[in-house]
Amino acid sequence: MEIATGAQAHGVRGDVAMASVKGQVAIVGAEVRERQLSLRAPLVGSTGAIERRRVAVLRLASSGGLVGLGEASPPDWLPGESFDGSIAALRRFAHTVADGGLSIGDAVATDEAALLDAAGASRGVLAELPPAARNAVQTALLDLLARSRELSVAELLGADGPAPQAVSALLVAEGPEDAACNAADLVVRGFRCLKLKVGGRSLEGDVAIAEAVRSRVGPKIGLRLDANRAWGFEQAVNALGALAGVGADFIEEPLASSVRSDLAGLRERVAVRIAVDESVRCADDLASVIEAGAADVLVLKLARVGGPLRAMELARTAHDAHLAVVMTDSIESSIGMQATVQVAAALGFDAGPLGLGGASLLADDIVARGRVCAQPQVEVSGPGLGVTLLS
Repeated sequence: MEIATGAQAHGVRGDVAMASVKGQVAIVGAEVRERQLSLRAPLVGSTGAIERRRVAVLRLASSGGLVGLGEASPPDWLPGESFDGSIAALRRFAHTVADGGLSIGDAVATDEAALLDAAGASRGVLAELPPAARNAVQTALLDLLARSRELSVAELLGADGPAPQAVSALLVAEGPEDAACNAADLVVRGFRCLKLKVGGRSLEGDVAIAEAVRSRVGPKIGLRLDANRAWGFEQAVNALGALAGVGADFIEEPLASSVRSDLAGLRERVAVRIAVDESVRCADDLASVIEAGAADVLVLKLARVGGPLRAMELARTAHDAHLAVVMTDSIESSIGMQATVQVAAALGFDAGPLGLGGASLLADDIVARGRVCAQPQVEVSGPGLGVTLLS
């Protein structure tokens, strides 16, 4: 066992001797790397300012020289999974690979249980992982399997072809004029949808910024608001009343309470559509939201729900229940963003502009090929995720 160390990156590597199985891909190594990425400017939300992101990458190597990558970067500025817990879980997984090895090849890619069965892995291997770590393992397995078949992950998951997908831009601003100038620049560059964090300033500050943005870009540009659970019920009613004039597409996670009846009650009191994100982590959560009539939109992050296959199941359930679906990253590196792009392309229905905050916010990245840039459209890359890791 080799331990790699460094100032901002270290990993656990497990090398196992496995014979290749006909029709399968033998995994002969697992490595976990940690990096810290700086943001171009602090992102201010209801929980404070975010200035950097810690990312954990799982690298699976095959006996034939193929590499599969997955990222675990939980939004640890919110309650729930921590980064330290995610990377510790990934290291345990790497040790599991070192102890016994895995092989993949005959998996039914759209079924997690079949994927694990084909890998010769206990279903408990992933069940014991927290969601972001589970996402990294599942993504790396799918990346490796897709590369072995010379497909993109999206094609492996059933996508017809590499159709371009629109991207929503995340606004970072200190005041109304700054926000308006930023928004105008993004629209000139071709973005047709913008996202603004609210709830981290005074209500007057939020309204001033949102109104300045709307005034500058006009009524045809989509505007999404995200409160990250900033408000109590009456605060939310007042805030959304004050913000009603900006014509937001939806307000994401407005309430500090995750009680479904509270969200349903707010939905009846305000005109703007209600979106849930961190309120939904699993199928039971989504079922309770649908039953209560608590939301109009489901926002999905792979790191929050446990991987591409789980995200696709939730997306299709929501779509069948007539909820709009939006796919976003968790301010991740290009590994996580490419995984989000691939899943959105494979859904089989239009999920609207993707939220790829990492593309505009991160000052650096961890990939040598396949970097997602801040552009109004993005296309599926391949084979696999279409990325290679910086050495």
